[in-house]
Amino acid sequence: MYYIYSMKFKPTLHFLSNGIPVILDHMDIATATMVLKFNTGPRNEGPDNTGITHFVEHMLLKGTPLRPTLKAVFDFVKNHGGTIGAQTEHTKVSIDGRIIAKNLPILADVIGDNIKNALFDADAIETEKSVILEEYMRYQNDDNNNGYYFITRNIFPNSHFPNDTLGNPDTIKSFTREQLLDWKDTRLSASNAAIVISGKIIDRAKLLSDLERLFGWLPARKIPAIPTPQFKACAAHSDSLDKNTKITICIKDKTSNDLENHFQQMCISRFKSAFSARLFDTIRSQNGLTYGINTGYTGGAGVGANTIKTSTAPKNAKKVMDLIADVAYDMTHKNLYTKEELTLFKNGAMLADASMLESPAQRIGVLFDRWFSYGILFDWDDCMRISKRITTGDVIESAKDIFDAPTSVITQGAKVGPRALRQIWLEKFKS
Repeated sequence: MYYIYSMKFKPTLHFLSNGIPVILDHMDIATATMVLKFNTGPRNEGPDNTGITHFVEHMLLKGTPLRPTLKAVFDFVKNHGGTIGAQTEHTKVSIDGRIIAKNLPILADVIGDNIKNALFDADAIETEKSVILEEYMRYQNDDNNNGYYFITRNIFPNSHFPNDTLGNPDTIKSFTREQLLDWKDTRLSASNAAIVISGKIIDRAKLLSDLERLFGWLPARKIPAIPTPQFKACAAHSDSLDKNTKITICIKDKTSNDLENHFQQMCISRFKSAFSARLFDTIRSQNGLTYGINTGYTGGAGVGANTIKTSTAPKNAKKVMDLIADVAYDMTHKNLYTKEELTLFKNGAMLADASMLESPAQRIGVLFDRWFSYGILFDWDDCMRISKRITTGDVIESAKDIFDAPTSVITQGAKVGPRALRQIWLEKFKS
């Protein structure tokens, strides 16, 4: 089965004259999806210009001399069987689109035109300030959004992590055309850009020639590196109207995001899957203390934290924390990971793999992740070979000390005392 899958994912790597990598991922489908992404974002911003990446992203599609309005841009692409949009992530900004395969050159031309010739019209900028302020106010009412920023402000203080993608009312109102253009010209560089196209590629040589014409002009400016943030072990609480207590445990990730650690990271992902299942079984199924519990990750740019999140009644918070610590300790100190859990992960991964292989958007995400993380082309066959040789012993060895690391406990909602909850964890994981 893995061999059949591997025949479907054979991307190729090319470079424009200015160094921009172009990854072409042919699929036997009727459409093509193209993404131009820059490795810069809100985490590159300072307090005086927070939100500027997101504002620039909005303006990139507001028109060019050829198609002078947002409507003109959208309608032109739509009339050729496609869609176009732009996105801001915490560390990335991108323009993307999907179109019927024969019109891929048209989509590429529109993206190129908007990157090079966006008008940044002064009146449109003032109008967009109102739009983004409305967006900002909507997000202020989002508990999940507020919760995320409260967590990152505490575990990564004095760093770029808590930077709000949207900025704040003061910075949003302050941006001038000159500031926005300067940010665009400084941060959108060939040195931090990549292009990925997944879907039906009809004429590879002509497409590469078109991309050279459309994007080969972009200068390869040096982009200042983001300072490596420092993780802070702490206990913090934020009040809210929630009558339950949200608990987030953040454990510093001791495994650096280097290519030589990729095997260990793959092993740890298998451990986390089993750990999540055991937490759910212990805390919900056996004890009925919470509706759900999940594991995740917060961070990037060289440092991050493994997270465990749940919500429970205040009276149950200490019991829940105690059980989480017990499961974490037992799995890492008593070598409880089993062959059955490894098999379960592999079987579940086949469905996830199939979903990824059938989705241009997911394939593009994998290709960008590998390129921006390691500067290499994603190799499906190699990943399958590594996956097949992972043993339970590898998983146990790789994950044996992931919880023996600086730990923060963040609570939100009904207050139960985050310091007391953190102490439960520290008592379990005494060095």
